[in-house]
Amino acid sequence: MLATSKTSSERFETRKRQCKQALDAYEAALRDGWGPAPGGRGDPAEQWYRKAADGGDADAMFNLGALLAEQGEEDQAEQWYRKAVDTGRRDG
Repeated sequence: MLATSKTSSERFETRKRQCKQALDAYEAALRDGWGPAPGGRGDPAEQWYRKAADGGDADAMFNLGALLAEQGEEDQAEQWYRKAVDTGRRDG
């Protein structure tokens, strides 16, 4: 009969390797510009939602509002929700 279960040490080494791979991927993403932007306003999602919202995308307006609400920016969030509704979004 073949032993198929990993030992505790093997499981630890596997998890350690997975964590290292995740850290390497995270650091590469930061180097490639997917992390916080220098000088504030660091959320890449916020940056992309703003670009799309400024271009008239009602879904981006709504999503930007939701993101700002999560950040405690209630006044700005409400403005974007209203713009989303004015642009045609029905569930704003």
